[in-house]
Amino acid sequence: MRNQSTLIQNIRIIDSQSPFNQLYKDIIINEGIITKIAEPNTLQTENHTVLDGNNLCISPGWVDMQVQLSDPGFPNRDSVEIISQSAAKGGFTNIICFPNTLPTIDKPEILQSLILKTKHLATQFHFTAALTIKTKGEQMTELASLLQSGAVAFTDGIQTLQSDPLLLQCLQYLNPFGAITIQLPNWQPITQEGVANESATITALGLKTISPLNETLLIARDIQLAKYANTKIHFTSVSTKNAVELIAKAQSEGIFVTADTAPPYLFFDDSNLNTFDTNFKTFPPLRSQEDIEALQQAVRQGVITCFGSAHCPLAQHEKEMEFDEAAFGILSLETAFAVLYTQLVDNKIISLNQLIDNLTHNPRKLLNIKPIIINKNQPAILTLFNPTEKWTVKPLDYASLCKNTPYIGKNLTGKVHSIFTT
Repeated sequence: MRNQSTLIQNIRIIDSQSPFNQLYKDIIINEGIITKIAEPNTLQTENHTVLDGNNLCISPGWVDMQVQLSDPGFPNRDSVEIISQSAAKGGFTNIICFPNTLPTIDKPEILQSLILKTKHLATQFHFTAALTIKTKGEQMTELASLLQSGAVAFTDGIQTLQSDPLLLQCLQYLNPFGAITIQLPNWQPITQEGVANESATITALGLKTISPLNETLLIARDIQLAKYANTKIHFTSVSTKNAVELIAKAQSEGIFVTADTAPPYLFFDDSNLNTFDTNFKTFPPLRSQEDIEALQQAVRQGVITCFGSAHCPLAQHEKEMEFDEAAFGILSLETAFAVLYTQLVDNKIISLNQLIDNLTHNPRKLLNIKPIIINKNQPAILTLFNPTEKWTVKPLDYASLCKNTPYIGKNLTGKVHSIFTT
C-alpha cells in the first residue's frame, strides 16, 4: 500500500524497539509516514481508508536474507516484478538478492542498472555483489566500486568461493569498509555430484549423497580466515547440527560470525525424498530430524539471528526430470513466515517477538539497512499479519509463475495480511 491515508484500528504492535510493543493501538499512515498512534477506536475515520486490525498484528517490514534472482538471464523463470509480488504476498518489504544472474552482478554498471530497474517496485530490492568475476572464483571484483554503487554485502552466492587465498584477500580488502561477506557453506570437493543428504534413508533410495562435511569443513575454514582478517562473515542456509556448533563456538570466542537458516530446513527432513519428488530437491539438501532440532535450538539461543527464504523459482522443465538431474531449488517467499511461525512459535521454541526481531531488526543491523521502528513520524515500512490464522497451502497462494513448491497441501499457522511501503 502506498500514498494514501490509512487508519488501522485496534491493531497489536509487535516491535521490540517500539515504546508501543505488545500494545493495541490505532495508527494513521499518510504518504508513507506514521503520523499518529493513539488508543484503540479513538481516532476519527473521516478522510481515511479504514482497516480493521482485529486479530491482526503489525511489525516493521520483514527482511529476507537470501533470494535467488532469475531476472536478468532466465526468461522462463520469474521476473523481478513477479519476485516483488511473491515477497509482498509473503510479508517481505525488503529482500536480499544473490548475484547469480546473467550477467552476474560483478560490475558497478550491472548493479546500478538492477537498482534502477527495481526502484519502482513495492518491495525494496537490496543486491549483494559477486566476490569474484562471474563468480568463477578466480579473480576478485572491484569490491570498493561495487560497495559505492550500492552493494549491501559480497558473495559468490550459489557458486561458493572455494579458494583459501582468494577468500582471505577479499576479507582483508573488505575489512576497512566494515562490509560483510556471505558464504553458502558448500565445500565442493565433498559435494561433487551429490543430490541429497548422506543418511541411511537416502542410501536406501540409491541417490548420490552429500556429506554434512561439505558444510562443516567450509565453515571451519572460513571462521579461521575471518578471524585472521578480523572481518565479518555470514553463513546463509545453514542446515546441520555440526555447523551451528562451530558457529556458536566462534561467536563465544568473539569472532564476528553470524548465520541464517531457511524455512525448509526447519520443516522437512530427508525422509520426504522417499517419493523422489523433485520439489523437495534444494541446496543444501534436506537433512535429518536431529539437524532440524539443532537448528531450532540455535535459533532459540541466538546463534542463528535471521532467516533467508532461499526462494528459487524454476521453470517446470527444470524439475520434471529424474531426481539426479533436476535443478536444486524451491519456492519459499510466500510461505516463509507461516513455516517459521508453525515450527518455532507454535512449538514454543521462541516467542513471537523473537521471531519478528529475526525478520526485522537483526538483518537490518547486520547489513546496515536503515532501522524501522513503529513510532510517530517514522517511515511506514510495515507488515500486517494474523499470527494465529490456520490455513492450507494452495497453488493460488503463490504469486510466482513457477510451480516448484513442496508446500501444497501443508497445514500452517500464521497468515500475512498486507505490507506497507514508502
